[in-house]
Amino acid sequence: PQPSPARTRSVVARPKLFMGQANCSNGSEPLPGDFKAGDIVYYGAASQLLPSGDSLVFGAKGEIAGPSLVQDGSDEERVAVLFPGNASPVACYTKALSEKPPCEELNAGFRVGEMLVYTGPDIETPEGDKLSMGTRCEVVGPGLTDRPSSAAVLFAGHSGPVVTAALARPEDLQLCPSLFKAECFETLVAQPEEKVSVN
Repeated sequence: PQPSPARTRSVVARPKLFMGQANCSNGSEPLPGDFKAGDIVYYGAASQLLPSGDSLVFGAKGEIAGPSLVQDGSDEERVAVLFPGNASPVACYTKALSEKPPCEELNAGFRVGEMLVYTGPDIETPEGDKLSMGTRCEVVGPGLTDRPSSAAVLFAGHSGPVVTAALARPEDLQLCPSLFKAECFETLVAQPEEKVSVN
């Protein structure tokens, strides 16, 4: 499904980083989400490169290594997961993990890895990344659950993925050029848990 030319509310947000330290566990201590050390899980949130050089990749299979030790007040919502190719376990929110691989077709009708075009107004994220109407981006994961038409996308040269619903397939823009009219979109720039209007 594509955004209609009628007024569409889109969200542009940064997914939370899931990085942190971990302890290896002996498997006897309870972990958030009823996980235990050694459980095999799949990552179902937006792909992202972490400052450590490790990465989180949508659909990646990993092994629960123990508790999260980020010590930011959210460790009770995360577990440490070791993914192939990463130097150490990464603290991931349990809601981003599942026992089965996630579906690559997202609620918005897009597929992870698909190249899209940003159709919202020109804006700047709080991190200083600029989004310009007509810029191509890659789908790297699902959007916000309360915005089923959104998807997490990565723009070339940006510091991380953003979540937005102001997206279209290049071939659809040829059929409906009115998608490029910025006044059709109300755009927000915020962390998923805080929504701030941008004019």
